[in-house]
This record gives sequence, C-alpha cells and structure tokens, in this order.
Amino acid sequence: NNEINSNNEIDIHDKNSDNELVHDDDDEGNKETNEEVLDNNNENDLEIDNYEHLSGDKKYDGGVIDNYHNVNPLVAVQLNFKEANKKYGNQVDESLDKEISQLLSKNVTIPVHYNNIPYNMRDKIILCITNYKEKYHQDGSFEKLKARVCAAGNHMDKNLYEDPYSPTLSQDSLMILLANAATNNYNMRTLDVEGAYLECDMDEIVYMKISGKTAERFIQLDDSYKNYYNGKNIYVKLNKALYGCISSGKLWYIKLKGILIKNGYETSTHDACVFIKYIDNNYIWIGVHSDDLIFIHPNKDTINMEMKNIGKEFNNYKSSSFNKFKHLGINIYKYTNGDIEMNSYNYIKDMCNELNITKRLTSPNNSSYNIVDTTDAVDEDKRVLYHSIICKLLFLSKRTRPDILFNISVLAKFVNNCTEMRLNQMIRVMRYLYNTMNRGIIFYGNSNNDIIVYSDASHLREIDAMGRGGVLVTIAGGVVMAKSKRLSIRTRSATESELVALEAASHEAIVLFSKSLSFYINTNIPIIYTDSETALQLVKNGKSNDTSTKHILNKFYLISDELQNGNINIQWCSTNNMLADILTKAAMNPQFKNISNIITPTINNN
Repeated sequence: NNEINSNNEIDIHDKNSDNELVHDDDDEGNKETNEEVLDNNNENDLEIDNYEHLSGDKKYDGGVIDNYHNVNPLVAVQLNFKEANKKYGNQVDESLDKEISQLLSKNVTIPVHYNNIPYNMRDKIILCITNYKEKYHQDGSFEKLKARVCAAGNHMDKNLYEDPYSPTLSQDSLMILLANAATNNYNMRTLDVEGAYLECDMDEIVYMKISGKTAERFIQLDDSYKNYYNGKNIYVKLNKALYGCISSGKLWYIKLKGILIKNGYETSTHDACVFIKYIDNNYIWIGVHSDDLIFIHPNKDTINMEMKNIGKEFNNYKSSSFNKFKHLGINIYKYTNGDIEMNSYNYIKDMCNELNITKRLTSPNNSSYNIVDTTDAVDEDKRVLYHSIICKLLFLSKRTRPDILFNISVLAKFVNNCTEMRLNQMIRVMRYLYNTMNRGIIFYGNSNNDIIVYSDASHLREIDAMGRGGVLVTIAGGVVMAKSKRLSIRTRSATESELVALEAASHEAIVLFSKSLSFYINTNIPIIYTDSETALQLVKNGKSNDTSTKHILNKFYLISDELQNGNINIQWCSTNNMLADILTKAAMNPQFKNISNIITPTINNN
C-alpha cells in the first residue's frame, strides 16, 4: 500500500476488504447485522445515552455489566479465587492442584515452623498470592484456567537489590526480526518454558506465608505440610525463584543466557534479549521475552534441532506450530509468499464483549480533542474503570494498533482525574475498535529491510498551546515503531515544531538502523519523510539565514550533521501522504481513514 512514485512521494491507496465493517460518513449503517455505524463528524454522537449506565446493574452501551468492578482488570485475564470459583467451579481446584504439584515436584518450597524462623527475618516474611488466568487458543476459543502461586514481591525492600531487574525483548526488536523474516521468507516457531523461574535456585533467604485455599491444597497434595499448619497458615522457605520475588526475573535471564551462550549464541549489542548464531549457512535469531522464545531461520530442521538442544536443559517446555502461533498476546501468521500478518483480534473482541460494546464508529476522533474540557469529574469507580481500559489500550496501541496511539496518548494523561468528556472519548475509541477489530500490521514478503521514517508535528494543538510530535517507522511496509508525544519544549513557530519532531525522528531512525546492523540484518540508510519544506531546507542548510528562525536551538541542527555524514536521508512528502499525521492530532475522515487503512490494514487470519 505504500508505493514510492517517481517523485519519491508516497501514494496512498485505500484498502478496505469487502468483509470489513467500515463505512463512509454517509453510510446509513450496517443493515446485515442491524448494528449502528455512527458518523465520524456528527457531534450528536458524542453523547453516551447516560453516564449512569456505568454503575450497578444498569444498562451500559447496549448491554449489561452485572458489576463493573469485575471489569478491572479488563478482559477478565486475571481472577482471584472467588471470581474464578464462581465462573469455573471444579476447574479451580484442578488448576490449583496442577500448579502446586509443579511447585512440590521442583522442591520450590520448604515448610518451616514459625518458631524456627530467625527473629531478624520475621518482619520480612512475604505473603503468598494465588491468581487465576484465563488462557485462550489462537482462534479465540477457551483453552484452560491456569493457576499461578506467586510471592507478594511488593512487600520486599527493593533498596536491598543493586540491580534486580531483568531485560525483556523490546517491541521494536521483535518487529525488526519479523520484518526480516517476511522479506526473506524465513520460518518461525516459538518455545515456552513451563515454570521457567522455578528452574532457578534462590540466591537469598526468603520466607513466605501461605494461607487459605492454597494452604489447604498444599496439605492435600503433601501430608508432610500438615505438621506445619497452625490452623491458618503454613510458613515456607523459598528454595527456587518463585514468581513475584524481586530477583526471580533476573535469575531466570542469567540462567537462560548461560544456556544460549553455551550453545554458541551471542547477545546483540543493542538488545540483551536478542541472541544470534550462524548455522547452516545463515543466521538464526532467538528473541527472548521472559519464558517465551521465538526462533527465526530459513530451515525448519535447523530450528527444530536448536529448540531440542535448548529445551533439554529444562524439565518441561512446549513449542508452537511453524509460522502460525500466538506470541506475547499477538496472533502471528506467515503466508507462503513471506507476508506476515499480526493482529490482536481476540484481545479487542474480549474487551468489547466485556464492556458490551455494540455500536460502531468509522473513526475514534471528533472535535472534542480541540476544546477546553468543562465536564465534571467522574466518580472513583468510573475513574478506576477508565484507568484499567486505558492501560489495556496503551498496550494494544504500542503493538498492533498504532492508529489509536494519538487518542490513547492524550487520554492516558487523565487516568487520575478522568472527566465525563475523557470517558466519552475512550468509549469512541472502543466503538472504533469494535468496528475494525480485524485490522493489524502486515510485513510484506518480497520486500526489503529499508527503514522508512515519517516525521510530523502539529503546532499549538494542545489546549495549553504546546505542540505534539509524531514518529512512525515502517520496514517491509509494516509499522515497526510509532510515537505520539507532546513536544519537549514550547515552540514559537510551526517550523520549529517540525524541527523538534524531525530531530526526534532522526534519533529513532539511527537507533533502529544501528539495532538492525547489530542483528546482522542488511539494510540501507534510513529515509526520513517530512511535509515541511521550510524545516527540510533549514536542515540542509545547517543554519538559519532568516531572523525569524534564529531563535531555534542549535541542538536541532545536529540532524543536519547526521544528514551530511550520510547517516540518514531526509526527503519531502506532501501532507496528504504523511503517515505520521494521525499521530499529531485528531485527524478527521477521509485523511484518518486513508492513513489508517495503510498502517493498520485488514487482516485475513484472526
């Protein structure tokens, strides 16, 4: 969809499949499903039927929430015992027994009498927390209820740890690897180490108190624990790195890194969670996100052999099928021509079902983003609900739905002081997602690994007269990274705003270029597009000859040095072709529709 014409501009083509429920502003609605499609520019659609619908057993957006407290967190991913038992009954005991059996088999806990715990350790005893997680297959069907016995690490003193945090695979690193797999039509497969943290010995003394249902199940599965039960609690010493402990993540990373290095892998200099090895006339890449590993290589047999060599180091692991799997909550599918599709269809569907969203919108935007908010603050329960939803949407927008990134960037500022207008704007985003849940990101096969960057800025767009910058980076036609942020300084002109955004874009371009090279991926000098001819000319000149632009800080001319040194290539494109435009303001249709169709096209496999 992004085609470079002879003038090096981007031609935008509208790509709406026939089966996607997207409508022009003059559509009357979706007659087949008899569901309402609202006009993007109709201000009357700003009104929710009644904000009272967010409370109690009242109707909410066409549905009913029995108790909206249950929607926190959204999508019912984690449940406590009471919630899980009400919903799943006997499955709760089965899942908990399976989890505890794993802890016992791996000798994770050692029961102790309270009187045998040293006095100086008694005030450091942490609690045991048991949560239940609903897991789903890639097609959205329910897979199982998984219990997780964790330590309440928030009761531990972080000041006692010099560097307790473990690195995880960055999102842009994952996208670079997937784009490279698409352009070269490489094979992919994932490996999940079950009970990964429990593979690691604790490097400190930690005592934990187990209570309630979890303590009862420990006794049922191991009679020896009965001798340590005081009628309410069981005290244990942690022998393995239990989930929740501050150092558990780092202990796991150190163990896994050692195993990978022993098997001939090296760590990328730009991402500690990308491991690379040259084997069978090509590189194999492993991206590590906690206990989830993704393998990429041309040869399936090579991937199977490497997974077997690494997997044998652990008690249990499971692997996905080739080229079609769910990774970090994202559905990933590779076609035989190399195209890789990514979407969060099930994630969005669950959110909409949980909130009973039934109305559809062609855009999340309206003019309310450009007016002073005079509406009342919502009550605390609604604010908590709003906070939960925004967190979920932020996760989504940074992965497979950059088309809503501007909205969420703005709305995230109000999680602590949500008003009726902000709540309404969030509902608009949900209705837009309900209408477009089958959109995502596509990396196109038979393409290349060139880094294409779009830089844009809006001057004085914020209510407090600050500007906003947007950066969008694509490789192989798919979005690798997107940012929508208020400018770091208050600017005096539109040109200065464009320069501030352009400097930020050049930094991102150089970082991604260096990261790609550190992954041994062949790519060319990044191309940065701007729609400001004045800013482009200033960058090429490296100085200002006009008194009206002399106030611009010299640091933004550093981009000129990068240009002259051949580290980046900056070109102009028209405003209509600026893909970062929808990251800087509440763009209206048809501009929003045209750009969103390109950066988040319709996905065939959900």
